[in-house]
Amino acid sequence: MSIWFPVIFTTALYVIIAYGINKENAKYLLAGYNTLSEKERTKFDIVEYLKFFKAFLSIGRLYLFAFWGFPMGLGFPHRLADLGHRSRATTALFVVQGATI
Repeated sequence: MSIWFPVIFTTALYVIIAYGINKENAKYLLAGYNTLSEKERTKFDIVEYLKFFKAFLSIGRLYLFAFWGFPMGLGFPHRLADLGHRSRATTALFVVQGATI
């Protein structure tokens, strides 16, 4: 399995959610909104919220790729794995010596 699979899968999931959610199905899909009574839903501006929500997911897709996809393309997972081993060893050393982190 490719190391790119989680990035591609999560990005695709964001795209599907952003383009799939609308005013009609929001009462089934949005947490919090789906538990409101009909009276409370009429007070809530769902159209503006969906604009914000879709923009948020779009920015999330960009950050996901920028912080995970691009570094993976540069070979950083192997470097991060090396750093992870070092940090665990350092943490273990602090624990053994009784220091707090």
